[in-house]
Amino acid sequence: MQTDLPHTLLSLRDRVVATLAGAVAAMVLIALREQGLLTLPLFAAGLALLAVLAAAAPTLRLACTTLTVVFLIPAEGDPFLRPLLWVGEYPARGACLPCRGRADPVRHAPENRTVPIMGIPADRAAVVPP
Repeated sequence: MQTDLPHTLLSLRDRVVATLAGAVAAMVLIALREQGLLTLPLFAAGLALLAVLAAAAPTLRLACTTLTVVFLIPAEGDPFLRPLLWVGEYPARGACLPCRGRADPVRHAPENRTVPIMGIPADRAAVVPP
C-alpha cells in the first residue's frame, strides 16, 4: 500500500512500464501466432524472456501477468485489441489518483470501528484492523 502521492505515482509508473512491456511482447507473439505458429511454444518463449527480465528488474514482474492475460485469453474480433485495452486502463487509473482513498470507508474508519461492507449493517460487519 502506498502511503502518499509520490509513492503512488512511482508505483503507477512501474506498473505502466511493466504492462507496456507485457503488452508489446503479447502483440509480437500474437503477430507470430497469426502467421501460423503454435500458441503454447510462443507463450513459453515469451514468458521465459519476461521472467528473465523480471528477475533482473523486479518492477517488471507485472509484465508476465500482462502477457498471460492478453495472450492466452481468447479475444473476440481483432486479436490486437486486448493488449491495447489492457494498457489503456492505466491512464484512467492515473486520472483517479487525486480522489483515491476518499471513497474508501475502511481506509478512513476510526480504529476499532465497524463499517458497512457490501450492504452488511455496521453492527454486523467485521471489526476493521488499525
